[in-house]
Amino acid sequence: MASTLKDWSNELAGLAEAGGSSVVRVEGSRSHPASGFVWGEGLVVTTAHMLAEQDEIEIGLPDGSEVRAQVAGTDPTTDIALLRAATGGLRAPESAGLDGVKVGQAALALARPGRTVRARLGVLSAFGESWRTHGGGRIEHYLEADLDLPRGYSGGLVLNAEGRALGMVTAGLLRGAAIVVPMATLRRVAESLLNQGSVRRGYLGVNTYPVPLGAADARAAGQEQGLIVLSVQPNSPAEASGLRQGDVLLSLRGARMGHLHDLIDVLSGGAAGQEAPAEVLRAGERRTLQVKIGQRDAA
Repeated sequence: MASTLKDWSNELAGLAEAGGSSVVRVEGSRSHPASGFVWGEGLVVTTAHMLAEQDEIEIGLPDGSEVRAQVAGTDPTTDIALLRAATGGLRAPESAGLDGVKVGQAALALARPGRTVRARLGVLSAFGESWRTHGGGRIEHYLEADLDLPRGYSGGLVLNAEGRALGMVTAGLLRGAAIVVPMATLRRVAESLLNQGSVRRGYLGVNTYPVPLGAADARAAGQEQGLIVLSVQPNSPAEASGLRQGDVLLSLRGARMGHLHDLIDVLSGGAAGQEAPAEVLRAGERRTLQVKIGQRDAA
């Protein structure tokens, strides 16, 4: 028993040592240090909420040296920030993917709020499907760990029992919860931040609410619900397209509109700047309007 426990303990220490070689300290001029990890050559991923209004950022590397960093882009809706820094050839962690992930599996969180790497061991307490944050960002899977996150752990690396990366841990998405932003979400957002400096999200300029369709309209449209337009913002893409208060939005860009998240999915799916057909029900008559989807200002 003692030998088994010793072997297990040494294996954990080995995972922390190997994974810690990718974990860095992220320190701004007006906040407490956070953590981050190497994403690629000269790139570091960390949490966006720790970089608010930062003008000088330093990265603490595993060898104790410090380098300046510049913000390549941030997406507050997913709490992801991408930094450029001379990471000295440090390698990014190997991604685990989420196939085979189960509640109760071990999760090892690594952080570097100071000069040395720190570790927290817990289990995955929740695993679910894609979800929307309060800011409207899409996270590929809901992944939560029962980790107590001391100050400085946000932005840290979470490993599975094989030492592969599950994602980035953050306390900035849900109060009191250690959310693990999966590697798939990090890849999608980081690519956009690297290429564009932000995540482009579409803007229509309407307030909507789900409503059931009448029997005849439901049969004709092939759906049970639509989104009634409660208001149209002045000088918005919706107003320019001819959308009116009281219209029931049935589809946009070919996607059926039955729930609020249906509209958010279309607007967040790379539609900004594009023209798209919008099918509406107006006074019992189905119409198709052409909408040029605007781009929402970066948060």
